[in-house]
This record gives sequence, C-alpha cells and structure tokens, in this order.
Amino acid sequence: MSSQPASATLRVLGSIKGHTVVVLMDGGSTHHFIHDRLAYFLHLVTQPVPPLTVMVDNGFEITCDRVCRGVAVLI
Repeated sequence: MSSQPASATLRVLGSIKGHTVVVLMDGGSTHHFIHDRLAYFLHLVTQPVPPLTVMVDNGFEITCDRVCRGVAVLI
C-alpha cells in the first residue's frame, strides 16, 4: 500500500464501527484487506489462516495470515 494509489484505485472515506477510515477500491481485486494496526485499534476479532501472499497495486507483495470475518464497512 503506497501513499499514492495508482489511477485504477479509488480512494474514498468509509466507516468501520463508527471510526472514519480510508478505503482503497480496485475493481480488479479478488480479496479485501485491512491493515493489522487498524484491526487491532478497532478491536476486530481475527483468526489465523494459512499464509496468503498477494501483490498490491504498487507491485509490492504482502503476506496475510489472519482473517476478520463479518466486518461491516460503510461507504
């Protein structure tokens, strides 16, 4: 995740549990991600999952090893 999203990425404000968050939307994405520090701050329940490595819009690869199920994001 970079500070400057690529042109195919939309940046909008959203809300999770009453807290304003920045949501990056990409129509070509197959998964949804939340930064681990935000999940911790919002006290979201996470569960371990087998590691999944994905390439984000700026070309960097990240590894995800936890999931938050049922998180409502209002846009």
